[in-house]
Amino acid sequence: MQSKTSWFNREIILQGFRSTGWLAIIYFLGVFFALPLRMMMYVSEEDSMYRYKFFQDNNLFSWNPELLTLFSGIVPVLVAVFIFRYVQTKSSSDLIHSLPVTRTQLYFHYVGTGALFLILPVLLNVVILFIIHPVLGLSAFFTGSNILYWAGITIVINLLIFMASVFVGMISGISIIHGVLSYVLLFSPVGFALLITFSLDMFLFGFTPDIMTGNKLEKLSPLIRMGMFNSDLLSTIEVWIYLGLTILLLVLSLVLYKKRRLEAISNPIVFPFLRPIFKYGVTFATMLLGGLYFGQLQNSLGWTIVGYVIGSIIGYLVSEMILQKTWRVLGSLKGYGIYVVGVVVLFLVIHFDVFGYEKRIPELAEIERIYHGHESYMYLNQEEYGVPIEYFHEQENFENITNLHQAIIEHKSELKSRQNIVDPEYVYIAYELKNGKRVMREYTISKSEYASLLRPIYESNEFKLVNFRVMGIEADGIDKIFFTPSGGIQAREVTITDEAEIEELLSLLKEDILNLKYEQYQESTISDIRFDMKVDNPHFETHHSISASYVAVEKWLKEKGIYEKAVLSGEDFEYAILLGDHQIDLNEYYSMSNEAMLDKINSLENTVKITNPADLLEAWKSTNGDHSKGTNIVFKYKNQPHVDFRVIDKDVAKQFK
Repeated sequence: MQSKTSWFNREIILQGFRSTGWLAIIYFLGVFFALPLRMMMYVSEEDSMYRYKFFQDNNLFSWNPELLTLFSGIVPVLVAVFIFRYVQTKSSSDLIHSLPVTRTQLYFHYVGTGALFLILPVLLNVVILFIIHPVLGLSAFFTGSNILYWAGITIVINLLIFMASVFVGMISGISIIHGVLSYVLLFSPVGFALLITFSLDMFLFGFTPDIMTGNKLEKLSPLIRMGMFNSDLLSTIEVWIYLGLTILLLVLSLVLYKKRRLEAISNPIVFPFLRPIFKYGVTFATMLLGGLYFGQLQNSLGWTIVGYVIGSIIGYLVSEMILQKTWRVLGSLKGYGIYVVGVVVLFLVIHFDVFGYEKRIPELAEIERIYHGHESYMYLNQEEYGVPIEYFHEQENFENITNLHQAIIEHKSELKSRQNIVDPEYVYIAYELKNGKRVMREYTISKSEYASLLRPIYESNEFKLVNFRVMGIEADGIDKIFFTPSGGIQAREVTITDEAEIEELLSLLKEDILNLKYEQYQESTISDIRFDMKVDNPHFETHHSISASYVAVEKWLKEKGIYEKAVLSGEDFEYAILLGDHQIDLNEYYSMSNEAMLDKINSLENTVKITNPADLLEAWKSTNGDHSKGTNIVFKYKNQPHVDFRVIDKDVAKQFK
């Protein structure tokens, strides 16, 4: 009668413990040092319970995030490498596979043993934490449910990283390659996204790189995501995604293991159909990395292409050396020629905008609403930060923004060829369409050159309602209004507390904002206003700066007799220096000490020094951000260490010479 083979084989389990059990011990000790022992050390220190109040966020990952991340990032990979080392060593492979058990049984025995090595140390530390929690009085820091949450998330992450490494072990025949490729797989989503983003930003006009960067990108790698646990824990959706990926890798690894040929041992990639993917994947990654290096170093399209060529050649040769296990690979360059043809076709598709990305402007009838601003970060991360985003809804502004967009596209060649714009305007446009899709573009243009197209947008009431937070504030919600002269002169702060005055002032401020012209946005400010809100939202405040164009507010301040205290005056300056034709490198100046900076400025020749208070105030009010029509000027405040670099209109500057 044929005997049945048990699914549980004690000898296989013991063999796994002998080869890999030491890693479980190291992992247990690592977690013990990171959490229980660290907590005992804190409690034993005098007043430590008060010094570490920041741990009251009930997050165990914040106690020792670096050590916890280190062990969870290394131990699961090592467990996978060591426990499946037998498939990469001929003698061990022949012995293990000669046993009267199926590959499926072998696979689950070793996967189960490896998983146990990652779960058991966590559970043992959980027991210790539950013991010391009441004994050490740690209830102020975390609860029992926080301990269980930490354990659950740690196990989920460990199993995902472990299965990712097991998957790699099924396609590799060399242990060192197994370990290296495990980390390549875990980091590759983030790495490829960053490299592709850089390249698209270089070649695709209007591309928004922030789409593929930031916290959303970091979440593509569990290794990087672990480093965020001390401040940003896994969401429920992320947990289910990680569990789903773990199960998927479990199944795929089993399929590959059952199809793996025993004689493929010592091959870097054991499956022939995966070798081209590995070879051209490495070539593509190093090509993008080379382009990133030379592009960032020289800030030149030509050098970026040189970087692509050098990187791709190095990547191709290295991948061939790994696959062929020899450095004599120059005879294999035929495959590189095929790669070059494919890459050239790809770049031609991007260059000639075959899919119409660069020219795409939605039809007015398609648009539901538009976000228009200077940068994409807040728009793309609005949900994460809970920041309400203000949109344009009026048809007139739809036309204004699309007209600006069309003009930018028509001057694509000129804008792409310019290295520096003296008066940059950063334009970010996000069209949200009626069908639920979004079209996002980002450009850098010149304020002066595009003034005629920017003016109707900036002067529209909707723009002011969208961009000035003060427009949405009601007087009955304000507790106090503070005026502080520009330049940080705190000694003359003026406070308005009377409810009637607050209501009157707020109304006049909104009136001035609605009357602002495009050019007046560039004027230097003379006072900063801070609004403190009432107790229903005690932590909320907003700021607004006013210039000389706020005539209604200025008149009100003069009527109340507080104008001189509330705004900047010529007496607040020690002097100003018109720098004339001197080119200013602000990075150089701001790297100096205040004394060295002032010495260098005062030593410059062919400059004009202004000391008269009336002239100083007039010069300040005449400054703006238009470098194309202005002259550099630097203002030195009285009793203030810092200086202000500004640009003054050339015609106004002439009267001081």
